[in-house]
Amino acid sequence: MTNVQAEGVITRIIKQIAQQCVLRGHDVSETLVAFIVKAVVLDPASGFLPDKPLDNEDIKKLIELCVNRITDQGSPSIDTIKMQVFFEVNHLKKDEFLTEHHRVLEKRLEPVLREAIESRAKLREELEATYQNIISAILLRSGLGSPTNMEVIREATAALQSIFPQTDIASFLSANANQKRKQLYEFTGLVTGIRLYNKDCNKGGAGIDDLPHLLSEGVPITLETINEEIKKSDELAAIYTSLFLKLSTVDSTTDVKALIKSAKEMDITPENLRASVVNARQYGKFLRIIECELNQMLEEIEKIIESFKNCMKKLHNLISDRPAVPSNEVYPGFLQLANYWTSLQDEMVYLSVLTSTLNTLQTYFVGRHLKWTKEQMYNFISDKEVIFDEDRKHHEPLSEEYCGGNQCVFPHSSSDEMNLNIECEGFCIWSLVRYQGLLVPADTHMGVLLLPPDNKMYTFSTPEAAKEFVMESDKFLKAIPEVIRRLPELIPILKLNYLFSKGISYTNSQFHENTSPKVDCGVQTVLHPIETYINKNYHWNEWELRKNALKLVSNHGSEYFIEEFSIMPYKIVVFAQNNDSFVLNRLLITNSKCNTFICAHIVLSPLNCTISGIIS
Repeated sequence: MTNVQAEGVITRIIKQIAQQCVLRGHDVSETLVAFIVKAVVLDPASGFLPDKPLDNEDIKKLIELCVNRITDQGSPSIDTIKMQVFFEVNHLKKDEFLTEHHRVLEKRLEPVLREAIESRAKLREELEATYQNIISAILLRSGLGSPTNMEVIREATAALQSIFPQTDIASFLSANANQKRKQLYEFTGLVTGIRLYNKDCNKGGAGIDDLPHLLSEGVPITLETINEEIKKSDELAAIYTSLFLKLSTVDSTTDVKALIKSAKEMDITPENLRASVVNARQYGKFLRIIECELNQMLEEIEKIIESFKNCMKKLHNLISDRPAVPSNEVYPGFLQLANYWTSLQDEMVYLSVLTSTLNTLQTYFVGRHLKWTKEQMYNFISDKEVIFDEDRKHHEPLSEEYCGGNQCVFPHSSSDEMNLNIECEGFCIWSLVRYQGLLVPADTHMGVLLLPPDNKMYTFSTPEAAKEFVMESDKFLKAIPEVIRRLPELIPILKLNYLFSKGISYTNSQFHENTSPKVDCGVQTVLHPIETYINKNYHWNEWELRKNALKLVSNHGSEYFIEEFSIMPYKIVVFAQNNDSFVLNRLLITNSKCNTFICAHIVLSPLNCTISGIIS
């Protein structure tokens, strides 16, 4: 099967899974389905071998397994995967989002602008309609009110007439398309600045929101909500982790067995707890990304608002009570005011996107719809047994005994302060393997272990975990892919995408990515790899070849003879070649007595030889 055929089969499988999910009341994206398909194929419990082609029975089995997993509403694992796919597809960095937002906005406004630019109005009614189209285009581009609100239209018309009277519409139409577009952009900025100035003077402002006030209050409120959600996710992750460790303890006492049995009756199993920990940790990680972006946005908003107020103050000082102000003095201030307002609009749009992202992430958080309440879980574990992240003990730096001769760096020391690229995103790799996917925060105060030969960095929760890992590092590293197969939601949170994208062999898999060595090099191609040979008798001209061919055909029927005669003391041998006279420009005539040479201009004929001249 070719790659194209294989891709076609996979596409059909994904579409069939999505259709069956819709029939069960679950509208899912193809991106989510593709992720689940890969996860099911890699899962050893599914019975698929990555290197074995799928037959029809395997495809039916694959579709059924994927549909069942996607529609499992009580699975924290599938909620985590949905959360990860949603965030990966919908979340963009601020610059990328605003660039795309402006592109889409310009595309939607292009028909309105084109209608004003391509107008060929001549009659009075047509000119008035074109002027109204210009006003509509300005309102849509500025975003200051609805173009159907009469109060907004009156304010925009008054502002536009102060800089572009309706009597000047003819000169606008006489310009070329690029000049018209440039003028429309300038009109938009000036009208926006004038309306904002009038609003500040309490002389208008219909349809204009108080963006500085909305942003100054909206961002802190959103940050407060995120901080509360982060506390919830960290708290639940700590409770789930502590309860998992308690239920997974190898203890033969009667009390522990009874506790495990009671928890199992409520579906509180180590497997569900472990998946819930991953969900809470992933939720908290996404929240911290949004929190960081909001903090940066808050700083940027404060700068923009300050610049906006300063610009407005300068305009007030410039205009004040003057009856007339030169346009070259006041127009730059209006344009600058419009630019600041556009920046505030961008911040407002991005804030709404982050808020929408936050609301969607909350629907996938295990703490929102999990059937276990906090009170129920506290029936199996006490407050003292729960270890929160901030209460985790900071251990002493690892000694040589625990490092096993490997290098150890300390990111929290003043001398080794650096930005380390730690494997598994700072979670304890020993706990990840020992508890088959449990995410336990590592203690970087102990140090970061550099493991040869590639000096990858690993962190641990306790010194004992570091010591055991060093003693059997190969065993732990080889076990990582097996854990990943069973819990594919660990791949994004631990940033092990290369294992998922390349696939993992069913046996003898390695945690390390086997990549071919690469190096940049240059090669100089020889200009003439073969020694140059030029044939002087070679003719490339078609007509020259044709001429020679005709001569050969003519010579084929000629009579050949040799005639010897004496001219003074010289002796010449002449060869007649055809029936037509022709000239040999260079003919050597030898003198047998004195061995001298002369060059003669000879005219030959088939029956005689005449010498027209001799040149020594």
